[in-house]
Amino acid sequence: MIYNIEEKCLYFLLIALCIIFVNGRLIQSESIVNEPLTIDVISTNNVPILPQFSTINRANISPVTANKTNTSVCYPVVGCFDNNEPYNNAGLEVPQSPEHISTQFLLFTQEAPSTPEFLVYDSNDQSIIESNLNSSRWLRIIVHGFTNNRNSIWIKPLQDELLKLKDNELSDVLVVDWGHGAKFPLYTNAASNTRLVGKQIGLLLQKLHNMKGFSYDKIHCIGHSLGAHTCSLASNIIDNQMARISGLDPAGPLFEGKDVLVRLDKNDAKFVDVIHTNTDIAFGVGLGSSQSSGHVDFYANGGQHQPGCPSVLSLLGNVIHGHSEAIYEQTSCSHGRSHGYFTESINSECRYNAFPCQDYNSFVNGQCLACSTSGCAQMGFYSVYSLGRGNMYLSTKNTSPFCGNHYLIELVLNRDMIATSGEIYVSIHSNYEILTNVSMTMKSKADIKPGDIFRHVFSYKTDLGKVDYAIVHFNKAKNFFGWGAEKGNEIVISRLRLKSLEDSVIYSGLCETHTKIEAHAFETVLLNRSDCLDPKENFSSSNKSIILSSNNENLSLPKIAAATTHIIDRHLARIVAGNAENLRAHLDSMYKLLRPDDRLTLMVQLESGFPNRFRYLVIVTCVGRQETEESAILGFDVGTNEITIGMTLPIWADLDISLDGDGGFKLTSYDRCHIFKPVSVQALWTAYQSLHKASNQARLYNYIANNGITHSWIEYYRNPDIRSNQIYVNEWNQMDDILSHRSDSPHLYQPLSSDEETLRARIHVKLKEIMLQVDLDEVTSKFLREQLENAFQMSLSPYKQYIDDVMLQILAQMDKPTMILPYLYLGSEWNASNFEELKANNIGYVLNVSREIDNFFPGHFKYLNVRVHDQDDADLLKEWEKTFRFINEAKANNQCCLVHCKMGISRSASTVLAYLMKENNHSFADALEHVKKRRSCINPNGGFRNQLLIYEGILAANKTFRSKLNDSQTITTTIGKKTVPIQTISSSSSIDTKNTSNIPVQRSSSSNPIVLMRTRSPNKSNPIVIASRQTSEPCKQTSHVTTRPNSMI
Repeated sequence: MIYNIEEKCLYFLLIALCIIFVNGRLIQSESIVNEPLTIDVISTNNVPILPQFSTINRANISPVTANKTNTSVCYPVVGCFDNNEPYNNAGLEVPQSPEHISTQFLLFTQEAPSTPEFLVYDSNDQSIIESNLNSSRWLRIIVHGFTNNRNSIWIKPLQDELLKLKDNELSDVLVVDWGHGAKFPLYTNAASNTRLVGKQIGLLLQKLHNMKGFSYDKIHCIGHSLGAHTCSLASNIIDNQMARISGLDPAGPLFEGKDVLVRLDKNDAKFVDVIHTNTDIAFGVGLGSSQSSGHVDFYANGGQHQPGCPSVLSLLGNVIHGHSEAIYEQTSCSHGRSHGYFTESINSECRYNAFPCQDYNSFVNGQCLACSTSGCAQMGFYSVYSLGRGNMYLSTKNTSPFCGNHYLIELVLNRDMIATSGEIYVSIHSNYEILTNVSMTMKSKADIKPGDIFRHVFSYKTDLGKVDYAIVHFNKAKNFFGWGAEKGNEIVISRLRLKSLEDSVIYSGLCETHTKIEAHAFETVLLNRSDCLDPKENFSSSNKSIILSSNNENLSLPKIAAATTHIIDRHLARIVAGNAENLRAHLDSMYKLLRPDDRLTLMVQLESGFPNRFRYLVIVTCVGRQETEESAILGFDVGTNEITIGMTLPIWADLDISLDGDGGFKLTSYDRCHIFKPVSVQALWTAYQSLHKASNQARLYNYIANNGITHSWIEYYRNPDIRSNQIYVNEWNQMDDILSHRSDSPHLYQPLSSDEETLRARIHVKLKEIMLQVDLDEVTSKFLREQLENAFQMSLSPYKQYIDDVMLQILAQMDKPTMILPYLYLGSEWNASNFEELKANNIGYVLNVSREIDNFFPGHFKYLNVRVHDQDDADLLKEWEKTFRFINEAKANNQCCLVHCKMGISRSASTVLAYLMKENNHSFADALEHVKKRRSCINPNGGFRNQLLIYEGILAANKTFRSKLNDSQTITTTIGKKTVPIQTISSSSSIDTKNTSNIPVQRSSSSNPIVLMRTRSPNKSNPIVIASRQTSEPCKQTSHVTTRPNSMI
């Protein structure tokens, strides 16, 4: 009987029968207008077999050349096009004429976001000269695909979100409308027309560059389907100098597997990101391409089909009835999700976190929850800021907003149960809904063995909410002869866990119990917000991990990864200066040389005396013979084609660390001395602290040099096969008194006589001022000394050591988190990345006030992100109500909150000042004095200071409003012939609605503070209205008449 046929076989059998029955084509060339669209068979290279149709008597179109090789056409301005290899991909079609395609360029600027300016690329330059295009802003180009035009429903939302971007991402938008050349069902013509449209875009960009001074580094082309390939062809015209191309499900038919000259490729721009959403409708053919074509390729939900879109079986009715337009619309649902994801990613607080993996099934099965050495990535607009490259996988929700957090279900079976086969389902429930219902075995006849661990990843909204219970259902597999006697008739569960990968919330049930579930039965499992596992156990499946904390409260992380719940660990990325592409490649190579049990805990780039060679100081740690932590310093030499080790230095108890007075530091241990020159002040500071920590560990366990017991594993790294060339080894072994010093500053100034104590005080003040003005990741201490010499017009060579000492003192002051209140700390990026320090200060909440810094340990702390740059026009004021609630939440939970930005000087300091002004009723001046006494380096920029003064006025106005309300005892309103008293609102009371419960109340649409006004009888047409009081500063309106007034701020 038919139900005995495998479901998958039946699925493909029905599809094949329908295709044979209809004998049509989904994609066709220029054809007769009324000819129905049908489906044809598929060729062996996964490209639809395209027919040749006559164009005789076709109305309202331009003539099309016959499908013959060696055909070429020429048009004014854009030039000639032929259909010879490799441009024979579009069924031998050549581009139609510019007049037929009728491309239009609609420019939307910050000055006129809804009224387009029309630009032209030909000889008429007036449109460009008179345009409001601003070369200091980004130009985001939107290029649609097949069957679309400028009125397509997805273009306006994308355009609006792009125009909302601020600060360094501030943008104008150019919409390219070539709808006449992309009409349904003429796909081969549309595919060929991408060449001409790409040429037109490229010519326009050349004019913008030459006439408006527009830099190609400010060009970002966003193309959907055929539009993605059009972007690549446009970039080819400007020698691939475009800054970025975002390919939204690049078209697959006629392009996948073809020459890179006709399709999108990662060499087409400086950064190419691709979102795949529809790579397989049936038999491996989809509207989108499955081929990796960017620096990073995101395969959302595997890239084949998107949740919430019609399945292939639901399309069969339309196939049979020949409803070709309906077929395309339904099949393009998944195809169109790509631009939905991208649009949503621009200004949403939810981040499309994606993980590197070999395929989507492995990701869903929980095998790729850690970031590899190449890092993870964030799908969508901000992918350019992620270190992750290559193929990335993630899950989304089936309805908008599509972005959600990832959650992992882990089901562990008892080791003593009897093996069986079948399928195990787990559904997660709250009081209100089912979060998910998934098959843990992924198939109905899976082998189920004792001790098996099943994992499944799904996507749900970012706030998991209250989770109550799970239902585990076991369906035992059948065969033709009934139950298999040799198979068990039950499963036994030892543990069930639900874990959020983004914020590390964990629910557990059945911790180490033996819960039996009979065949075709289910069991309800109560879930508690706790973890069955020991906190030291790593939840990741990764075998290699990097431990950033040195104590036994191990934060177990994958190498170059942050917690297994999030994107890459930016701690390592931050302390290694240099090119990010080089960093990823160098890390990959280093890990190949490390022993499996060793952990990389520090990596700092050093100056190199040889071109095309990178030098890294690396601390490697492992557990030695005595079951204690042992560390060693390795010197890595990275060349063009090889990576070797030029130095091995065990960290003994006698290790002495000191600054050399010239931007480097000196290590002395046993009979060895080495000088190291990090590439920046920040790298020097990080290395200095990490080395002291490792040295303290060595002294704690009294590691004596060459004792024969500890550090024996270091011999592995002294293998001659991985030893650097002697010329590089010599540089690692340079001595203090030979070659290690940088040359002194040019003798532009002579030493001047000066009171030494006064001069030292001046150096201290000026050095701090300079350090607050520069990016310490980019400058050396020698640079700082030269700036001092320029300021003082004198040589400071005798004060090298003093300058270094003061620099460390200032770095320590800047780097140490400052306690502003017993539960509130203010700090820098370094503080946010120091796991031990966070735990020691009882910090459970981290408020990240930066655009450029990722969250370091989302699995261990609760985060709130305020994504702004440190610029005068950044809007912090609108965030301060949210940050106020976040800090008070930490206080209410008896935990501390760290507020940080890059340096803990401007953005985070402004946010803390705003909190003090509201919480402690401080004026701006009082709050500033309070914080400066504790952290003298704070210095909010001018824009933030103005916003704080405005905030002070808002708070004062609100205070006055409350005071006036408290002065009045009651107010009354006339209801018929009666006067009804209404109590005033105060901070400690609300209106008594006992006698007025039937009076309808409206909210004013104004956002200003509110007062009650008398009205007449309380009927539906004449309710009591809460009207606005006009003030000079807007306040948030209360949501109900009984709301406390101070909630308006």
